[in-house]
Amino acid sequence: MGVGESATVTRQPKAGLDAKTYSSTIVFAGHYNGGIQVEPVHVDLRFMVDKKHEYYTYDITVDGQQQDSIVFSSTEGYTQLPDAVLVEITNTGTNAIKGLDVAITGDDVFTLDKAGLSAELAVDAQTGVRLTPKAGVEAGIYKAVLQVSGKDADGNAIESKSIAVVFTVGAK
Repeated sequence: MGVGESATVTRQPKAGLDAKTYSSTIVFAGHYNGGIQVEPVHVDLRFMVDKKHEYYTYDITVDGQQQDSIVFSSTEGYTQLPDAVLVEITNTGTNAIKGLDVAITGDDVFTLDKAGLSAELAVDAQTGVRLTPKAGVEAGIYKAVLQVSGKDADGNAIESKSIAVVFTVGAK
């Protein structure tokens, strides 16, 4: 680094630390142009975690893939339903999620099978639901939103996640 130049160093604690005081030291060292060693500068950092922060988060995948939406299509008068999709929910947080639920709102042309849904989801655990369009839907574009919600250990709602669902039925 040249004369008059500056640099910024950022140090961020890891997530999920226990409540206590932590300390760390950053050492800046180097050499002058001629190879003479510069006296190291020690910067001591201290911070305190009051309460362990608990993370309640989850990911939603559709048939094993991250997607922005679920899209079905068929032709008016169809006799075979489009294949069901598996919507998987994985707990990616640091605590179990309780009261897990999945709901669909919007056009009433979808069947949501919650038979495999677990109401409580341990850390790194996975559960899921199956979504299928209903039979006999007339030509048109139908839209809905599949929403996943849950609660923390104290029964407080955690951030819900949703995914758009579209069913296009073409005219004969």
